[in-house]
Amino acid sequence: MLYTLIRERILPIKINSRLSQYFINNSDYIRSFFILSERSMFIRFTLLLIMAQVSLTAGVQAQERADSISAHFVYAFGAEGDKPGEFRQPMGIDIDANGNVYVVDTGNHRVQRFNNKGVFLSMIGGFGWSREQLQRPMDVCASNGLDVFVADYENRRIERFDKDLHWISTYQSNPETEEKLTLGFPQSIALSRHGDLFVVDAENRRILKLNTLREAEMSFGDYDWGEGALLSPAQIEISLDDRIFVADQNAGRVMVYDYFGNYIQTIGQGVLKEPRGICMNPAGSLICVTDPVQDQVFVFTVAGRRLCAIGGLGSKFGALDNPTDVALHKNLLFITEGNNHRVQVFELQFEARP
Repeated sequence: MLYTLIRERILPIKINSRLSQYFINNSDYIRSFFILSERSMFIRFTLLLIMAQVSLTAGVQAQERADSISAHFVYAFGAEGDKPGEFRQPMGIDIDANGNVYVVDTGNHRVQRFNNKGVFLSMIGGFGWSREQLQRPMDVCASNGLDVFVADYENRRIERFDKDLHWISTYQSNPETEEKLTLGFPQSIALSRHGDLFVVDAENRRILKLNTLREAEMSFGDYDWGEGALLSPAQIEISLDDRIFVADQNAGRVMVYDYFGNYIQTIGQGVLKEPRGICMNPAGSLICVTDPVQDQVFVFTVAGRRLCAIGGLGSKFGALDNPTDVALHKNLLFITEGNNHRVQVFELQFEARP
């Protein structure tokens, strides 16, 4: 009974998500602690809490031990144009679990799909407002491997496609929606592990949450959000432990919130000038951020420590010109460039302290 209480009532509380995840990942082992007499149960559980915290602390410290990260150019694909495989001002990128790369070809009002070697596979879009057309799309989310969500900016809607880019459905606000839950111009979109969609609303400078039924449920980060208020949110990313990262472009920082929109911390202040695209590694220990003003991509730990900078202004391979977004697949970092109209791929190599 005590095990069930802890597993179902205590762990969902968002106080220490790392500790909760430890219990979830080790549930069979933990259950054995509760096949005990009532007299020893409290003592054993207290010891278990200590063990979990020590294990998690060691894990966090191990993640933080990477002294630096180096990035090495691997290959690039794309060129300026409107043919398949070509781009005009690509603004967004995401990669699904199978390695399919989805690029938001904003200037051509479409989304293109490639394999992880940069070979063109398919595309959807073209200027317009029908269900298979787009008008200045800004971001794509393909993280669950089944659906592809597109922030269709000037059409004020979210388009949902399957992984092969066949249209499924559309979300947009209706005139009767409460003002705090209306969707203006969608700039970016992210899908949580719970199936909720979080949308950057550039017009209202806030984050809008859509539940699994695709109903607007809450918003946060707008002008009355205190120290968590956003100036110009550009992109959003969600970690596996339910932290929400938002690139706040004009504020020169990445804002971090919990799953309910409560402000936690900032990352990159004093290093970033106008951050735009962001992504995380699967372990949730690193965050990569594009800065188009500095023509670089910065890599930080989630605690905010800078590990490396990639790029610098130029058109040669390895240099960047207006990096707009980033995505990680294993140890490969994919970067879209708005002015070079291409995607560059870098290999990240971790250099640990002795």
